Amino acid sequence: MTAADSLLIAGASGDLGLAITRRLLPALGSDYSDIWLHAHRHPERILAALSAAELDDPRVHIVSADLSSRRQVLDWLEREQIRAGQLVYAAGIASVRQIQDLDEAEWQALTDANVSGALWLIQGLLPLMLARRRGSIVLLSSIWGRAGASCEAAYAATKAALIALTRSLAAELGPSGIRVNCLAPGLIDSAMNAHLSTDEMREFCQNIPLGRPGRPEEVAAACAWLLGDEAAYVTGLVLGVDGGLVVS
Repeated sequence: MTAADSLLIAGASGDLGLAITRRLLPALGSDYSDIWLHAHRHPERILAALSAAELDDPRVHIVSADLSSRRQVLDWLEREQIRAGQLVYAAGIASVRQIQDLDEAEWQALTDANVSGALWLIQGLLPLMLARRRGSIVLLSSIWGRAGASCEAAYAATKAALIALTRSLAAELGPSGIRVNCLAPGLIDSAMNAHLSTDEMREFCQNIPLGRPGRPEEVAAACAWLLGDEAAYVTGLVLGVDGGLVVS
């Protein structure tokens, strides 16, 4: 990593995205020349995080966009002049329902948010990475993308797609000096799991070797490692941050 690198965090307004943002912001000026923080619907959450960190820096850019359309994403990157040499894709939505109740609109929304946005951003940012012959991409999948889950088949399928994308792009882009890795968080104490009751949370934790849910900050720490020079010889990795629940 050099001072000329820049970073785009897509989905920076979610719990995991905000934790990753807080973890990486101190690197502004040393490891990163610019940081773009993307939100689709709630940029105010990013503003609140920056305010809490007492950070008012012109090198931090809050940007908003719908990432579901390839053309819109490419136009947006050009319009905002986003020239990121590193990408974290933390955007995504969840769905809990039996497969027979899944309709076309929900499936499309899941694939758009969880997979397509990552693909279009990678396409848009690749020319710079290829020209520099360096880059680092971290995609956030899920434990369910590795193991599958009852009543979350559609969500799990989209997260599994990110794992396949990671491994494929690591092989394709490695000769160009670009690393692509993936995080697969397990049960994390975040808004996405707020629907679980206390009893459901306790029962779930009984199956986790470490016996507790993870914290967003722990996912952020793993993300920072994958992006940085200490992981310079790591690509194609699917790193479980799940307390040992899934062993592969």
